[in-house]
Amino acid sequence: MSGEVWATDGREELISFPGITLAGSKVETDKDSITFIGADFTIKWEFTVFDDIPVIESVIGIKGKSRSTKVENPRDVDGIEGVFINKGYRDYIDGFGHTSCAINLESVELFDRTDYTSHLIEKNERSLYFFGGREIARGHIFVLKEAISKQELLVVKNSPSAHAHYNRKEDDLMSAPTSNMHLNGSGINIEELLEDEYTYAYPSAIGVCGSGESKELFRRYYNKRYVKKTSYIMSNTWGDKNQDGRVSEEFILAELERAAVIGTDIVQIDDGWQQGLTANSKFANNGVWSGGYRDADKDFWAVNKKKFPNGFDKIVKSASDKGIELGLWFSPDANGDYAYWKEDADTLLGFYEKYGIRYFKLDGIRIKNRRCDENLLKMFSRIREKAPGIVFNMDITAGKRFGFMYHKDIGDIFVENRYSDYPNYFPHNTLRTLWELSEYIPTQRLQMEVLNNKRNADKYTNILGPINYDIDYLFASVMVACPLLWMEMTALDGENVERLSKIAAVYKKYRDDFDEVYPIFEKPSGFSITGFRIVGKKQNYAVLLRENSEKSEFDIKIKEVLATNDENAEVGETVRINKQRGYLFGVLA
Repeated sequence: MSGEVWATDGREELISFPGITLAGSKVETDKDSITFIGADFTIKWEFTVFDDIPVIESVIGIKGKSRSTKVENPRDVDGIEGVFINKGYRDYIDGFGHTSCAINLESVELFDRTDYTSHLIEKNERSLYFFGGREIARGHIFVLKEAISKQELLVVKNSPSAHAHYNRKEDDLMSAPTSNMHLNGSGINIEELLEDEYTYAYPSAIGVCGSGESKELFRRYYNKRYVKKTSYIMSNTWGDKNQDGRVSEEFILAELERAAVIGTDIVQIDDGWQQGLTANSKFANNGVWSGGYRDADKDFWAVNKKKFPNGFDKIVKSASDKGIELGLWFSPDANGDYAYWKEDADTLLGFYEKYGIRYFKLDGIRIKNRRCDENLLKMFSRIREKAPGIVFNMDITAGKRFGFMYHKDIGDIFVENRYSDYPNYFPHNTLRTLWELSEYIPTQRLQMEVLNNKRNADKYTNILGPINYDIDYLFASVMVACPLLWMEMTALDGENVERLSKIAAVYKKYRDDFDEVYPIFEKPSGFSITGFRIVGKKQNYAVLLRENSEKSEFDIKIKEVLATNDENAEVGETVRINKQRGYLFGVLA
């Protein structure tokens, strides 16, 4: 035991909410919670203590009468020697303290809304200064490193990204010129409380560990809430930009034939299978989006009879005969703050019960307040209770959505839309996104795209365009995730079908052994040597990728090559990939 203590000095409350005073409330405790009961509110602080990791997770629920949260100037610092005075706005979901003057803070913030950015992770590091001022930091993951004892404190805020964080007033971590620090931002607007139902704050977690152990502790904590499932290869035709123009029974049957040759596990039908028309349809100038589906067409979510005269019966049989599953795109109805959550749940359950469809891409979500949040969670709970085998692909490309950290148990993440038509698909950018995320997020939760590299070749004028990469390289670059064939597979030529089928077969042979994935070598830039180390249940692996780099040697030892697009690759005490834009997947010595 190090003896390091991270304790508050008792001068401030650990948790606090604007407009609510805990002083004088009745306090009830049991082994898993503390409840504060006031005259017109109840606050329940619930805890989860994990048996095998030194982490305590907590979440706070509030119910009671709505109240105004108008306050005076919320922050006041009176000079370098003054005392920090909080004059009203206190939105703390957790707190801790310190006894050291030598603490380094590392913060990690995660972003989504990938239609507008490819910058999904930002890290900052600083030395904390506690005397006469305050330190503030943004983020989801914080590590406090005590310089003398070398002990670390892990602090996690399980909230959506900043743009989707409801009722966000200030940064996420704050210190005062005392020994106290606070995790800020409950996501609760006190003016919207319900009297008979808890509104829950964003969960938080605090863990302790030794020097250099916090990153691994975070990964272990994350996996407590995200239970890894078998990875899969999914196809979705939307990547070829025909939108719903080709979606029909005949087209999907042809896609299934090609999927069987390639080895695709799931063929997912995007927007266009349904009776109603969305704003993304090629056949409507005034289609709806996010909400109003039932108002536009009472049969909006019925199978389109013109496109699928046999319903899904014929394509489900064809898929089943080939060992392939079907998936569907769906958008919950945002009207009334997702008041139709039960009807939406029953719609998805209906497709599961009738056709066995269990992969649903959820799109168009727009969480504008916590009532939206709570109703969506009710929808997920109803579905999981009745059909736990259903898998959600949570689109985080636009809108205010759950992101990487909030409710990690709900499903996998559809990370980004990229198209060669614009063109905004560059293989090194997709690889970099995955490489950076893999430091913190389980890659098996991420769907990362592979496009038809031969489409729109004339729109790329430099070596970073997808036409310059073999399609099996593109697959290998995302094979530690769930590869998404973001394309019409029937548009692939014979060479690409052969290349994809070979690498897919290797991937499917070994993927169930993949456990933890770590980024190695250089950050992808289009001109790096880079890759991933895979810790397996039986053996360990590496995916090595030489981009347009002058360097060709990887300081790593491979005992067996499983797949490569470089017939001249050399394996010994080191690995040499002699082909630019070459990859090698192998078993580590």
